[in-house]
Amino acid sequence: MNNKEILELYIPLVDFLGKICGINYEIILHDTANTDSSIVAIANGNISGRKIGGPMSDIALKYIKEGTYKNKDFVVNEGRTKDGKTLISSTMFIKNENNKLVALLCVNNNITELVSINKYLTNLIAGYGINTQNDNEKEVYENLYSSLDDVMDSMIKDTLSNIDIPPERMTPEEKIELVHKLNGQGFFLLKGAVSRIAKYLKTSDTTIYRYLNKKD
Repeated sequence: MNNKEILELYIPLVDFLGKICGINYEIILHDTANTDSSIVAIANGNISGRKIGGPMSDIALKYIKEGTYKNKDFVVNEGRTKDGKTLISSTMFIKNENNKLVALLCVNNNITELVSINKYLTNLIAGYGINTQNDNEKEVYENLYSSLDDVMDSMIKDTLSNIDIPPERMTPEEKIELVHKLNGQGFFLLKGAVSRIAKYLKTSDTTIYRYLNKKD
């Protein structure tokens, strides 16, 4: 069975899972051979606003770049949509007989209402002097956007926030560090990524390629 046949085998499963899981579950099938428009099937896409032909998320690109699928069959993480919905995102790695990645089957459970209820109950209990807060605040690991530009902008802004230096004040060495961090996250698997970061750094595509060729 070739990769296309494997991919097509899972397409009917998307609609099936969408119906049996219910309206709070978004089901997506990504074709990993085309990261720019990877979504080939989707159910309950209103949760994230994504459609067929949409791009991969930032974390999916990172999984591919880091080869997470090589020693794991699935991963679970927290995610957030552009309009602020909180999700539990589960990703299954679909591989061929040679253990090469073919597709991602993603199930995103919208728990926004549950989070709101939890906050209400936490505040209510706190009124009685009981501390239920976790000292370590959870980080949102995945950003789910409907457009390629939004995915790239999110990855750039998240990486810039960690470096904590505005682009206009960066030295060449700091710009190289930023480019290599983005590369490690799979940013440059996306079409137009070089031009996008070049615009942020107010430099040329050629300079970005030169940064990429420099060793960490």
